[in-house]
Amino acid sequence: MRDVPSMLRRKKAIPELDFSGRVAVSGARSEFRVGSPVFGTVPSRSHVLSGVGAMAEYIVVPAAYVAAKPDSMSFAEAASLCCLAQTALNMVEKANVTEGDVALVHGGSGGVGVPAVQILKARGVKVVATCSENNMGIV
Repeated sequence: MRDVPSMLRRKKAIPELDFSGRVAVSGARSEFRVGSPVFGTVPSRSHVLSGVGAMAEYIVVPAAYVAAKPDSMSFAEAASLCCLAQTALNMVEKANVTEGDVALVHGGSGGVGVPAVQILKARGVKVVATCSENNMGIV
């Protein structure tokens, strides 16, 4: 936040970027209707400039940053998904693995490890992962 001029910063920033909840108000062209269960992330650039975060009763987010929450997922699970999955996707893309490669995911049952394993498998990569014995079923 040091690179943002103090006159543009909110004095009390609201933390967190990921959210889940129900739509309270929807734009006319939005695919989401009032009451729809959704999850997503606050655009990080607007978070830095305005201090607006997701730990609030109501937030305003562009529809591009919102997705329908699957029925099989709780609101808490959905709220924790975006940042972790994005981190995993960035890691996989940076590793430049392709179909047929073998990848090691250290901590395959962790917050970033679970989506990393899924992304890699979807790309046809053979995955070897570490985890505790209790979490072998997850991986």
